[in-house]
Amino acid sequence: MIFRPAYLSTGSGLFYVVMRNVSSDGASFSGLAGLQQGEGVTYFVGTSGPVDAIVRWASGGSFGVQNAVRLEDLAGCDPEFPYRSVRIPLVTEVRLYRRGSGTPATLYNFSQGGACVASSAQLAVGELVTLKLAGLVVEAAEIKWISGRRAGVKFARSLGWQTMQVALGQLQFRPAYGKESPGDCGIPAAGPAIEAVKVLR
Repeated sequence: MIFRPAYLSTGSGLFYVVMRNVSSDGASFSGLAGLQQGEGVTYFVGTSGPVDAIVRWASGGSFGVQNAVRLEDLAGCDPEFPYRSVRIPLVTEVRLYRRGSGTPATLYNFSQGGACVASSAQLAVGELVTLKLAGLVVEAAEIKWISGRRAGVKFARSLGWQTMQVALGQLQFRPAYGKESPGDCGIPAAGPAIEAVKVLR
């Protein structure tokens, strides 16, 4: 039994889920109801992905999948491995507040612990800002690195997976803002998750 945050791409969009078990042949998850046996999905966990799979069973909010290709090593899934929370690539408009004023920003990815954003604001490493991600307000987030207009932001407190579910559900339907490539923030510029967001728009 493990507890690893993951996200799932289906024909209906992106969903934040929790991996409960994993093997080279497949995995089981919780946190999403409504999947159908035989449905094709793609999942991402830790630093691994995309993994194409087929839903083999679903019961309530839990489900199991069989990988399309047998995987001998799925990075970040060993129970003893100090995993990095999965980053969700999602190009959308958010709001960044600093020194009492707000400015539009582009979100390129986010996780339970932080985000990558781009903004015209003159940010500084170590500065504390507030991010408004749709209906979620993250206060006292620290700027950890800056590269051009892009910045890495660390949240003061890790977001719970239920909060991630709600935020992802809201953010993927918002319009994009800006034109920088999401690959500039250390994630692939294209792939099933990015394409799923494009379809939803």
